Amino acid sequence: CANGYLQLPLSEESKAKTAFITPDETGQFERMVFGLRNGPAVFQRLMNKVLGTLRNSVALCYMDDLLIPAKDWEDLLVQLKQLLDALRAAGLTLKLSKCVFGSDELDYLGFKIVKGYLKPGEVKQQAILEASQPTDVHGVKRFLGLTGFFRRFIPHYALKSEPLTRLTKKETNFTWGIEQQEAFDQLRRELTEPPILKLFDPSAPTELHTDASMHGLAGMILQQDESGRWHLVFCVSKRTTDAEKNYHAGKLELMAVVWSMERLRPFLLGIPFTLVTDCQSIVYLNAHKTLKPQIARWFDLLQEYDFEVKHRAGEKMAHVDYLSREPVGASEDTLDEVVETRVEVCLTLGLEDQVVVIQRSDADLANLAQILEKPMKKRTKEESIKVKNLRLKDGKLFYVEEDGRLLFVMPKSMRKTLCVKFHDLQGHFSTDRTVSKIKELYWFPRMKRYVHQHIRMCFECLFTKAPGGKKPGLLHSIPPGKRPFQVVHVDHVGPFVRSSKKNQWILVLVDNLTKFVRLYPVRDTSARNVLRCVQSFVTEFGLPERIISDRGSCFTSHSFEAFCRENGVAHTLNSSHHPRANGQVERVNRTLVPCIMATIEDPTHKDWDQNIKEVESYLNIAYNASTGTSPFRLLHGYQPRMQDGVLRWLNTENDEWVCPEQLQETAQNDIMTQQGKSKQYFDRHHFAAEGLSVGDVVVMRCIPEHTGVPTKTQKKFRGPLTVTEVLPADTYRVTEMNGKKRVYSTTAHISQLNRWGGRCQEPSDQSSTDEEDSVPRRSTRVPKRPSNLGDYAT
Repeated sequence: CANGYLQLPLSEESKAKTAFITPDETGQFERMVFGLRNGPAVFQRLMNKVLGTLRNSVALCYMDDLLIPAKDWEDLLVQLKQLLDALRAAGLTLKLSKCVFGSDELDYLGFKIVKGYLKPGEVKQQAILEASQPTDVHGVKRFLGLTGFFRRFIPHYALKSEPLTRLTKKETNFTWGIEQQEAFDQLRRELTEPPILKLFDPSAPTELHTDASMHGLAGMILQQDESGRWHLVFCVSKRTTDAEKNYHAGKLELMAVVWSMERLRPFLLGIPFTLVTDCQSIVYLNAHKTLKPQIARWFDLLQEYDFEVKHRAGEKMAHVDYLSREPVGASEDTLDEVVETRVEVCLTLGLEDQVVVIQRSDADLANLAQILEKPMKKRTKEESIKVKNLRLKDGKLFYVEEDGRLLFVMPKSMRKTLCVKFHDLQGHFSTDRTVSKIKELYWFPRMKRYVHQHIRMCFECLFTKAPGGKKPGLLHSIPPGKRPFQVVHVDHVGPFVRSSKKNQWILVLVDNLTKFVRLYPVRDTSARNVLRCVQSFVTEFGLPERIISDRGSCFTSHSFEAFCRENGVAHTLNSSHHPRANGQVERVNRTLVPCIMATIEDPTHKDWDQNIKEVESYLNIAYNASTGTSPFRLLHGYQPRMQDGVLRWLNTENDEWVCPEQLQETAQNDIMTQQGKSKQYFDRHHFAAEGLSVGDVVVMRCIPEHTGVPTKTQKKFRGPLTVTEVLPADTYRVTEMNGKKRVYSTTAHISQLNRWGGRCQEPSDQSSTDEEDSVPRRSTRVPKRPSNLGDYAT
């Protein structure tokens, strides 16, 4: 611009701030002059506003330097007219003597651009060549700042500048020796004849080469020209922090990948490229499932990029391997900081002009725009299908809704950003609500499916939202034993009020076949008390072949496990927070508590354990719907005589003795028939869950804790956890990923687990309609289970 700053008038309140005094008078400026503190920022904002949508698409602007890149003379004339019209409309003028038109080389911002290649500018080169030998630390820092501006041109810059960098460290005496002189001369010499970098071409085949060592991280962008030769475009490196030096090799290599992509984000975002590394494990990056929280955050960054991974032996990666061991740049910025600051970037991507810029850089959308520019008669049938419901207006690509609204068509590189903005940053709503908000302004193919997959990957939703509708996991009944006390279920009921005998709990043991119950009042749930009661039970009825219990500490203790092991008893533990898996004893507990409460006479409830044996007797002589008779009769072959008026609701049977084996065989068939009915009913309101695999990432339902925080606001799930073993009956062993901290491991039923969606995969854009974009849904109505169904377990 001609006298760019002077073309901006100052406001009245700003004029006084530029006042000056001379011996003759006092004056103030009417227009903006050089030297004002906010002058550069104000002028840059003005140019951004003047250029509007032309910025970065037609012209590049840095302050008053305007650059119009064009493929040929015709494109240059069209773009030049657009730029001049914008300047004319704003009342800005150009100085013709400072303008250069149609040049294939120029100096711009300290660099010289020559026919698609980049090298240091001549003015800067001359300044480096004429630089005098530094005589103090400040002089060394000035020289390193000047040469460091062009370090992208100097291979192994860190190594070559190290003798000079050493002088800038604290507590180091300034001694200019032969080593420093050689480094000074070498940097000056190499910057007068540096290697030439190729300008980045978004349409050219692109490779990102990365490497890591305990000393640093490095990355290089290379692009292939039409002749098949690869050229260097940009290279970066940084030193590792003290904490990062402790990472294992695989984690360092992954960190190098993530850091390089983030540092080179302006080049890589929105284009397909190949990641080349000498780490074999990175090849399986997309299939990786075992994620620690930190790694999960890194994966979230990688989901924005479209890349495939290629392995190359270490000896063929020497160019980037050396940079990782001689890094350039500070080590203060970490990837976790990048994750946090990315949110701020996402907030600005909804602006219209930025959408348009990215639209034009997307190869697929550019192809659609070219089709729309054709007359309809010249379009093929396939092209007409591709651009159905699309419209090109003022160079912008829109989707036409049924109500006639025009929605911006979003390129692939911004779809993840939209989901983050409208879901992660706006309440974590469901798929329908998130899609509805996005569709107010934007559109892209398969939107519902993409948003649904994004929400499946959202850890906040996994931790805080309980899935609705049908529950996963079908019923897996425990078959009845072939003889009494072959399989025994055990559990604690309580706590009750501490009785006069100091008892507070009841240990309940139930026979799987006859449903015969034994109740033992105990003071606590210690393993010692459990073993005492179980040994009493064994003395009376013999050793069972199998004991089924929950995962209470008394049942998982070493002493209880040793008892089972020494006596040849198989011990089966339920999955966590899944009492239905021990349904036999849970069903008894549901009847037991009301019976006990009905026998209490003391207002303080301290006599609740005085009538335990009577309650036990009532349960054992009561009719059981699953077996068709009472537990006592199944075990002994007859029904005991009771006093008149006692438990009138009991079923009265003949006093004749019947062979217990005959009754037990009949009961076994009745139980299996009842289990079949229960399974049929249960399965109607549940669905067969998709099986998990070892390595899958899940969260597990947790019980709210009494920490002073309301239970409604506590997280409903804990994790992330990794599936480490697949067990029968939809049960899995999961391990919490706490890094070096104590590892938590347990078993869980599929109904207690919620699977993380895995890395977000881009849906196909072959069709531009949403006809097949529905997300499968399940009925949210779950009828109440009738109380008269028999016992069951899963």
